[in-house]
Parts: sequence; C-alpha cells; structure tokens
Amino acid sequence: MAEYFDVGCSRRLPWTQRPRAAALLDTIAEPGRRFDAIVVGVYERAFAGDQLIHLLPTLDQHGVKFGCPKPAVRSMWTIQRTGR
Repeated sequence: MAEYFDVGCSRRLPWTQRPRAAALLDTIAEPGRRFDAIVVGVYERAFAGDQLIHLLPTLDQHGVKFGCPKPAVRSMWTIQRTGR
C-alpha cells in the first residue's frame, strides 16, 4: 500500500499537474506495481468536475480498480462504465 497526497494543490488541477497524483499515474503504468486499486476517501478532495470520468479509461487500461465510499460517486462511475 502507498499513499499519495498533494498538500497545497487545488483539486481543480488535473491529476497530471499535481506532483503526487502525477507520480501515482506514472506508477499505474509500471508493470511491477504493487497495487491493483485506488481508494479515494473523499471524492471532493480528490476530484473536481468530471475529472474522474477522464481518469477511468486510464485505470481500466492498466487493470486498476477505483473505490470511493460515497454512493453518489459510485453511481456516476456506473453511469460512465455502462453508459446508463
């Protein structure tokens, strides 16, 4: 398990422009990574707008699951994946 926190970065910045989030994205692409899922404790602290919708294809491409305890986020994620 690893933790990635961008202290002092606006959530409005895309993950590619936040130092630790960008490092996480780089790690996702590594064949020997030591995780298969990303868990975000509070959606609003990790994403703004539709950032998650744009991140999901990258996660899918590398076989990384996404989890967040808030039901509203799960519903949005289901809509993106199923188109409904």
